[in-house]
Amino acid sequence: MTLLADRIFEDLKRRILRFELRPGDRLLEEELAQQWRVSRTPVREACKRLVEAGLVHTAPRRGYTVRQLDLVEIDQCYEVRVALEVFAVGLAVERGRAYDWAALARIWSDPPDPLPDAEAMLGLDENFHLAIAEAAGNRVLVDYLRSISDRIRAVRAKDFTMLPRVRATYAQHAYILQRIAQGDAEAASEAMRDHILESKANVIPAVKELLAEMYLRPRV
Repeated sequence: MTLLADRIFEDLKRRILRFELRPGDRLLEEELAQQWRVSRTPVREACKRLVEAGLVHTAPRRGYTVRQLDLVEIDQCYEVRVALEVFAVGLAVERGRAYDWAALARIWSDPPDPLPDAEAMLGLDENFHLAIAEAAGNRVLVDYLRSISDRIRAVRAKDFTMLPRVRATYAQHAYILQRIAQGDAEAASEAMRDHILESKANVIPAVKELLAEMYLRPRV
């Protein structure tokens, strides 16, 4: 991907994760090309990458639209995510003895000041969960977890706009890693389950409130 397409992708991703672009908003190649004063080629490349990231949907004759938030689907994604993540922890304890858990633990042992913003925190969090799956040694599991994460990425970013949740995530990740390093699969699995369910419990009401505010707010 060209540098220009990268810049367009990062700008659109930021706007989607901050809900500056609303679910259902269309991304028109011609309009975006005019905004950026570029041809449609880098815009198209950026939009295709947004589709791959699970943030944008494409359909014949409609082009690209920001992915809709379906609360039922979000709830179901979290159910699947819990099952996969708990399974990943068990395999990681069993198979990941040679994994450098200490290096991963150093990232989560002491929250920085200032705390990462929502987008940066989302990236760190995704890397944490995928690292555990990779330590489990199952590539199919990694792919499924990445797919689930893609489908709820904008929702998960909303979770990290709340500073208490960011601090809690650092503490919970550190505890999970401690239990994995000690070979305590039961405690690590339970902590992972509680961690994800707590995130879900915070995200669903926040998204409902966001959607209510968003659709009451006039478009500009």
